[in-house]
Amino acid sequence: MIGSRAHLSPQLAASKSRNAYDDNRLAAPSRKPIRKKPGAVVLFTALLWGILSLLFGSLSQAQTLKSVTLAWDPSTDPTVVGYRLRYGTSSGSYTQSIDAGSATTATVSNLTAGDYFFVVTAYNNAGVESTPSTVVTFPGTKDFLGNGQADLVWENTTTGQRSIWIMQNGARAYSIDLATVPTEWRIAGAGDFFGTGQADLVWENTTTGQRSIWIMQNGVHVSNINLATVPTEWRIAGAGDFFGTGQADLVWENTTTGQRSIWNMQNGVHVSNIDLAAVPTEWQIRNH
Repeated sequence: MIGSRAHLSPQLAASKSRNAYDDNRLAAPSRKPIRKKPGAVVLFTALLWGILSLLFGSLSQAQTLKSVTLAWDPSTDPTVVGYRLRYGTSSGSYTQSIDAGSATTATVSNLTAGDYFFVVTAYNNAGVESTPSTVVTFPGTKDFLGNGQADLVWENTTTGQRSIWIMQNGARAYSIDLATVPTEWRIAGAGDFFGTGQADLVWENTTTGQRSIWIMQNGVHVSNINLATVPTEWRIAGAGDFFGTGQADLVWENTTTGQRSIWNMQNGVHVSNIDLAAVPTEWQIRNH
C-alpha cells in the first residue's frame, strides 16, 4: 500500500489573453502513481484524492500488441472541462495523445513491444492545459508493489542478509527484509516473469552454478522456480522483456569466452535461446 497520502497538484497559470480565466490557476490531475496489481491480466489502480479507481491492461503472450486502460480521479478545479492522456516511449517526450473529454479513463491500444510513459493533463474551456501528472510506466520493471515506481534491492555480501527498499517518489518509505541466504548465492536480477506487474528476483549460486527465480507478491517471496544448473563461467547479467510478452527474459554472458545469450522465458520457464555475438570479456552487460 502507499504509505503517504500527501497530494501533489501542480498548477498552470491561465493566459492573460483569455480574460475568462484571468488570475485563475488550473489544477492538474493528481500526481499519485498508478499502481499495478497481480491477476490473469495486468490490473492497475490509481490512488488519487484517496479514491480508488481500477485500470485494466491486457498483455497477450501470443501477441506483441498490447493495450492498457488508465484511470484517474477528477481535478477539484471547477474550471476543468476535460483531460488529455499523453504518452511516448521516453519519459518527458509524449509524442501521442488522447483527448478523453470529461471522462476519467482512456484506453490505448496496439502498443508494440517496449516501455511506454504516460501522463494526464487537465484543460479548461479556453484550452489552457495544466502541467502533467506523475509519469506512469507500462509495463513497469523492478517494481515490487505494482505502483508504477521502481524499488531498490539490497544484499549484504558478508552476512547474506537481503532487503527491499520500497520507494515513493525517490525516497525510502519502508523496508521488506527477505530471508538470509548463504553468500555464495547472489541476486542476479529483478524482473516480472509472470506478467503480474510486480517484480520477481533471479538468484544464482556462484559456486555450484545453480539458478532460481523467486516469485514475489508485494515484495514477499511466495514460491521458487529452479532453473537448469549452468557452468559458473556463465553469469546472469540481468532480466528484461525482449519479446514484448509482458514477461521478463534472462540475459547471460560467459566471462571466459565472451559469448552472450538471451533465454526466452514463459512463466519463468526457459523455452528457447537467442545467441548474440561474442564480445571481448573486458566488455560486460550492465544494469539491464
